[in-house]
Amino acid sequence: MSIARPLHRANRQFAEPDVKLWHGTGCINDSMKAVFGDTPADDAAKQAQARQTQMAFESDSGVVKAANAYAACLTGRGHKPGSTKPGMVEESLRQALVTARGQGNLTGDAARTALDNEIRQAMDDLECGKDYFVAAKPFVTKLHANAVG
Repeated sequence: MSIARPLHRANRQFAEPDVKLWHGTGCINDSMKAVFGDTPADDAAKQAQARQTQMAFESDSGVVKAANAYAACLTGRGHKPGSTKPGMVEESLRQALVTARGQGNLTGDAARTALDNEIRQAMDDLECGKDYFVAAKPFVTKLHANAVG
């Protein structure tokens, strides 16, 4: 991402109230499109599509069933997923890993134990999440395609 991109986003907040400025084929719209590849109107459409995809992901019966099985498997292996909601199971596992890593500079046996735990967690994640990741992939792919900015 270029440094201009965050400025582009920041400047949008001041221009948003005058939406008419961004619609149509005016010079500003053409310039925004040429420089940044999109306009605020494009972002709004992408955001709306992303929200629809996220809601479909969270309510899809196959994804919900797989997320519940994923969380149950992790729980059975000693992990504590904070939620069974699609998108949150893997996030709670990731957050636990970040928390464990933030325990400071480990040395010697403590570092080896922490590494063993991290590897075990990653292996459990892969094993438990197989069906979930397959069910979630079409939604995640679509969400990435509709990512704004």
